Amino acid sequence: DYDDSSLASSETAAAAVVAAEEEKEQEVKAEKKKTVKKKVATADSAASSKKKTSTKKKAAAPKGDPVDGSTKVTELKLGARVENSLRQSGISTLSDLCSRRKDDLLTLNGIGPKSLDKIISMVEDLGWSIDQ
Repeated sequence: DYDDSSLASSETAAAAVVAAEEEKEQEVKAEKKKTVKKKVATADSAASSKKKTSTKKKAAAPKGDPVDGSTKVTELKLGARVENSLRQSGISTLSDLCSRRKDDLLTLNGIGPKSLDKIISMVEDLGWSIDQ
């Protein structure tokens, strides 16, 4: 049998472990937030500088019917890596894509500032926009 002091000591130790785990989880969340903010700032900066200095021809809209919200992301020709990232995240249509915020897209595996800039450019060429 255990005495009350050893039971209290075990409970205190368990509470300390839980508190440490919660603190670590909060630190990880805060670090992820900082990373996302940094990615958004980098993407905004890249988009801003691209608008000022770009001489590249903008991508053309897919041929055929007018582009509506049901247009498949794969029809936008964003590249296999970007298309796979979007598909794995449940984003399959243009309206799905445009309903997401920039910082949400940056949290997806395989989507960085350059990819986001490409997505935004294509979406804007089609007359749509991504939420801020």
